[in-house]
Amino acid sequence: MSKTQQLNELFEKWKSARGYVGFKKDGILNEDFFISPRILFICKEPNDKDLNEGDYRKWWEKGLAFRFGLRLGEWAYGLINNFPAYEEFSTPQAHEAFMKTAFMNVKKCGGGARANHVELVEYLNRDLQFLKEQIEIINPTIIVCCLGELRITQLLFKEIPLENWNKSGYEVQFAIWNERTIIDFVHPSVYAPGSMSYVLLEKVFNRIVTWSHENRVNLRII
Repeated sequence: MSKTQQLNELFEKWKSARGYVGFKKDGILNEDFFISPRILFICKEPNDKDLNEGDYRKWWEKGLAFRFGLRLGEWAYGLINNFPAYEEFSTPQAHEAFMKTAFMNVKKCGGGARANHVELVEYLNRDLQFLKEQIEIINPTIIVCCLGELRITQLLFKEIPLENWNKSGYEVQFAIWNERTIIDFVHPSVYAPGSMSYVLLEKVFNRIVTWSHENRVNLRII
């Protein structure tokens, strides 16, 4: 059974258990190209109050929409291609890179332009088992969390002791756990030029590589 099939089975079980209206699926965007490095972006919730069901995997095929999608594509391109200069690649190239990654929301239904973090934490705690199962099926080597607050990322990864979270020097923390690199990063919709978050992620990732060498930690990115 493919990972996509496993995820679809999980979503049916998830919907049946919770009865959510407007459940929007997500996961590996194109399993044929989900190779090294296996990158997973974790975001908050759909910016869509529509009660119809949907599937991000099909939606993202159409292109990178709005600031949110453009930033994810740019970050994907950087991580996959060792961060070439920001102006050296195009939006179509960023979209192609993004389609080699995985994407998931913590909250699978409803939501608006500004997430309610109290509600988000409620969903996270209620659905933690399903969320962890989804992550395990995807089996990423790099996880970029865009959840707005480090404490929310730490709730999602309760198994990581707090002392295992490290400062990058750029107001971004990271952890390496079970050979996975987890980065608590900014939200893709942050109001700033795209080059700023792109270079920030580059600096953070380079710091992680240096830190892993200094501490003799296996940084598994393939």
